Amino acid sequence: MHDTTDNECTLCPTFRSNLDPRTPDRWPVCEGCRLRLSRLIGELHDLHERLANPEPAEAGRRRYQRLDTQGRAETVWADPLATIGGSGPIPSKPDQPHVSGTPSKSTPANLDHIDLTNEARIPNPTPQARKHPWDQIGNLSVATRLDEVVRDWRDTLWPGHHLPPPTVPELVMWLRAGHTPEYAGNRVDEACTGHPGIADTAAELHQLRGTLRAALGETDPRPRHWLGVDCPHCHEISTIQQAPGDDYAECGNCGRMYTGDQMAEIVHEQAAAART
Repeated sequence: MHDTTDNECTLCPTFRSNLDPRTPDRWPVCEGCRLRLSRLIGELHDLHERLANPEPAEAGRRRYQRLDTQGRAETVWADPLATIGGSGPIPSKPDQPHVSGTPSKSTPANLDHIDLTNEARIPNPTPQARKHPWDQIGNLSVATRLDEVVRDWRDTLWPGHHLPPPTVPELVMWLRAGHTPEYAGNRVDEACTGHPGIADTAAELHQLRGTLRAALGETDPRPRHWLGVDCPHCHEISTIQQAPGDDYAECGNCGRMYTGDQMAEIVHEQAAAART
């Protein structure tokens, strides 16, 4: 649980850990963090899709010429398996006896990829595992983690609503903006207002995002800072920043969000005012 006072946003410690928590207009979550949580859930879907459907490796195309048995020149692939991506290294049998403490051979597949992209399942740990959860290894799948959140939100806020199919696209759709004709609102926004565990849920999903990015070999890109531009809402200068790929720029001081068109208009107006 995050340590915040009664008048501070409970999600700022997750999304803005290097800044002081904001005072929300709608307690307990500020407007900026409400939007950040919705974007985070959508990003989990995109990261999962890229992990589950990686781009095929480019096949090697190196060739060289040699003479055949008749003395004629011919062109051959440098790697006989180049057209299917090339051959991997084949380890030879070690000539030393196995002794206790020898590292185990690595697995032929990336277990993190397999774990994270598996289908949803209801965890059923043994009594021993329940007593020592920190000893468990591996990752629950993205579908499993999202299904847990969906079930928690449904039981807490919408007990009469049906659960969506436990696939990542369907679960994300349900969490962000409703899924069936029985609901046409914004579940993220309502959960930020009415769910008592929203801070823990946001922290868990934020951690899951980091796990997915690590599995993809990615790091967080640095945001763009709008230097010299003051926020029209709070009038703080150079506090507006925009992460690569985001549709909105956000003021780090007050949390106000601006679209690309709004930022262009703000820059134009402030540049014109500076010339007068």
